[in-house]
Amino acid sequence: MLQALRNTLQFELFLDLLVEFKQIKMSITPAQWIEIEERLNSQYACVNFSLDGRRITVQWRNLSAKGKVFALCPFIDDRLHPAWGYRSSPLFDPFTEKVWRKRTHRIGLKQYRAGKAMIEKAPSKKKRALIEETLAKYMEVKVFETFDFNFSTAAALIRQYKKLEGLSIIEKAL
Repeated sequence: MLQALRNTLQFELFLDLLVEFKQIKMSITPAQWIEIEERLNSQYACVNFSLDGRRITVQWRNLSAKGKVFALCPFIDDRLHPAWGYRSSPLFDPFTEKVWRKRTHRIGLKQYRAGKAMIEKAPSKKKRALIEETLAKYMEVKVFETFDFNFSTAAALIRQYKKLEGLSIIEKAL
């Protein structure tokens, strides 16, 4: 059966692709996840993944001017742009929702809590209604999500990436 497979055109094309790119894509086993986490915990980590036909390279990068803050950054197709993580940006890339860290921001939460306390302390129903009406526009809490490109630990990155379907590791062929 192996002989018949070798004679097919598909197998030859597959071999040509392997030789050309010198990379082998593999799905990730639990033992490999442990190995990947160990590699990412080292100082000069570099791990390549493939998802939906795009290449993700995870490396430790310096985030501060003084060189004291480092984080794991997933590069998408060997590029990184912070605007890809903001839905309001014209450069927003929906692929970042899968491979970057989700952050939720709440604007106006302090004003909401302060207004609620004022309403509760009002002596009469009339004053409560007046305060509520006056502060209604200030008490709105706006919630929006952004996607951040840095992970502070390898474990956080691994937890998120284990949930991705179709993720495969790219190993350099020898």
